[in-house]
Amino acid sequence: LSQLSPGSCVILCSTVSAHWARYARDRFASNDIHFVDCPVSGGAARAMSGELTMMASGDEMSLAIAMPLLDAAGKEVHLIEGGAGMGQTVKCIHQLLAGVHIVAAAEAFALALTAGLNAQQFYKIVCGAAGHSWMLENRGPRMISAKEPKVMSMVDIFVKDLGIVSDEARDLKCPIPLSSVALQQFTNASALGLGKKDDSQVIRVYARYLS
Repeated sequence: LSQLSPGSCVILCSTVSAHWARYARDRFASNDIHFVDCPVSGGAARAMSGELTMMASGDEMSLAIAMPLLDAAGKEVHLIEGGAGMGQTVKCIHQLLAGVHIVAAAEAFALALTAGLNAQQFYKIVCGAAGHSWMLENRGPRMISAKEPKVMSMVDIFVKDLGIVSDEARDLKCPIPLSSVALQQFTNASALGLGKKDDSQVIRVYARYLS
């Protein structure tokens, strides 16, 4: 805080809890510093090309200051009503879907392989059918590759993010059984030493069924 001048604007793009984002807003506001809560989706590649999806929340003045930068970095900039913390709320629920979809894809491939199906053919079929999901299409090739995949997003990121989902849901007294199971599978993967591996490698939790 001591390094920032009054009137500066801080844009938070990390995925944190909504509570922490509101805490940060209040700390910065006490020093006359503007704050925008703006988690993103898209990864490093889309960040470099200015094609991120951004979920921005904050007061009107802070958002006005930040918008030129957000427009340059994001393909889609969504302004979320309700002030700082609401951007994180959207990202939290987005990560619920993303994590559940990855684990569901891993489980489907594990079952397909156990049943003796050709994994490549199964992947092609599902990508053209109603069971398709963006995560299955994106992570599927890395799940069934014989080679160690390049790390695009780590297992431990979903341990963290689904942990945030769990905490937020508990505070809201909203049951989330599917997300809870997905969190346990990513936690299992991390416990197996896969925390720094690509998140597609959550499929290795099912390794005993694939041997």
